[in-house]
Amino acid sequence: MFKRNIPLKQILRSKSILLLGPRQTGKSTLLKATFPNALLFDLLNNKTFRSIAENFETFSLTVERYLRQQKNLEGATSTVIIDEIQRLPELLNSIHLLIEEHKEARFVLTGSSARKLRRKGTNLLGGRAYLQKMHPICSAELSSWPDAGKSWQDLIAISALPAILTSADPELEFQGYCDLYLREEIEVEAKIKNLGEFSRFLTVAAGNNGQQIVFEKVGARAGISAKMAQAWFQILEDTLFGQLLPTFKETQKREPVSSPKFYFFDAGLARFLQNRKEVPIFEDGSDLECFILQEINCWCDYQVNRPAVSYWRTKSKAEVDFIISKGKRHIAIEVKTTRRLSEHDFSSLKLLAEEESLSIKRMLVSPWVLSHDRKDGIEVVSVDDFLELLWKGKLFDERTKYL
Repeated sequence: MFKRNIPLKQILRSKSILLLGPRQTGKSTLLKATFPNALLFDLLNNKTFRSIAENFETFSLTVERYLRQQKNLEGATSTVIIDEIQRLPELLNSIHLLIEEHKEARFVLTGSSARKLRRKGTNLLGGRAYLQKMHPICSAELSSWPDAGKSWQDLIAISALPAILTSADPELEFQGYCDLYLREEIEVEAKIKNLGEFSRFLTVAAGNNGQQIVFEKVGARAGISAKMAQAWFQILEDTLFGQLLPTFKETQKREPVSSPKFYFFDAGLARFLQNRKEVPIFEDGSDLECFILQEINCWCDYQVNRPAVSYWRTKSKAEVDFIISKGKRHIAIEVKTTRRLSEHDFSSLKLLAEEESLSIKRMLVSPWVLSHDRKDGIEVVSVDDFLELLWKGKLFDERTKYL
């Protein structure tokens, strides 16, 4: 089993947690291993779901009895886990009251969709639960299970989802995963009746992985309206299946566009939906881009003060893949898979140097280079070195020295 880097125990010392992450990222496995003596309510279990849904008071009484028992045990902690809370968001009212009445207790609520929670009541917790995102396996966690024999390249070629990454038949696992997503997240939660139509949209969205999204064009290709395409991209984001990456808007000399870029949460998933599982991982630059964004998102979300992530594109089509912002400091990251870099590959990073009012560190990341500094201040970084800098917290260092 992989050891995860997410600091749950540290967070739980101060407040309860709302843990959101896509299906099969390992939320339940992590919680059971971290809090083996916690009181667990699994809302995916139909018997548990029906019992609580029919009588919220019984849920509250069960929790209160558990908390009283824990008080009488020397050194015991009081942790209550409610798994897949989005199945019963109305329960948040009862949980809010329990948090208020039992200051010593800690609740961990997990969810694989923010859609119903956003619509029906996470605000009811009134800031009493820390919103923590959980991602699939990241490169920094691979070494915790050396017997798995996986590398960061496998996180692209196969998947970063633990069960699929270690499966003997990843393609079959992915098929079941996508079928489950369409049935339970889309048909049940998003209440879309025409799954065939949405499935076609999903294929078109996969073809736009890593691309700037123009809703009219996507809608035309999927046979739906631009308004519906926009709404369905929002569903992908709400169900944590994908991400609409916003534009970086702080440049003054060149006006940025406003359209977001779209990425799936897992590079292997995008490759599966594109029917490209046998294609080499560096043949299409979007694979590596998607993976680098996975790593950046994971690192940012596991920090106490979370940096923001965006991309930069001007109306004249200059573009930098990612910009990580930490207060007034920014890191611009261009990802390239071409084996022979030319000056054109650095052109957009060079333009950012003209933004004298901004503090921007500029990096080009490639799997084929030896890390070095250029005379124009751009750092050329191998993927291995980039991942090491990221997970050692050195990415924002003023200058990086490479051996």
